[in-house]
Amino acid sequence: MKKSMLLLAVFLTSLNALQAQKLDIIPRPVKIEQKEEVFVIPSSMQIIVDKKLQKSTDYIGSNFLKNTGIVPMVSIGNKHKKNAIVFLVDEKIDLPKDGYELSVTKKGVRVKGKSPNGVLNGFQTFLQICSAKEVQK
Repeated sequence: MKKSMLLLAVFLTSLNALQAQKLDIIPRPVKIEQKEEVFVIPSSMQIIVDKKLQKSTDYIGSNFLKNTGIVPMVSIGNKHKKNAIVFLVDEKIDLPKDGYELSVTKKGVRVKGKSPNGVLNGFQTFLQICSAKEVQK
């Protein structure tokens, strides 16, 4: 079976409690919104990492490869590009210090945190979603 694509289906409209329990994510998210959105991770995946996370680029790249089988092209930046996974620090976002928002659309994935630790927490959630039983590889 080819590992050239990973079908990532993350849902982003209102969920009832029973549906939220199906996403076995630790720690349990404070809020989950779900809608029918699918992002297909291409075999040449670009990951953009905020400059404030520069020391974590190897960690992000190697764990992405380990969990998806796809070798990502990791670069430093702060723009959300189409068909990319973007990790951004936004100190002005209305979240706790280590909080994050994870958004998935047909155009890509964005993890935004109030601090570098918040973004890395979001990255861990993203990896858990990638390895979920419902996600098709």
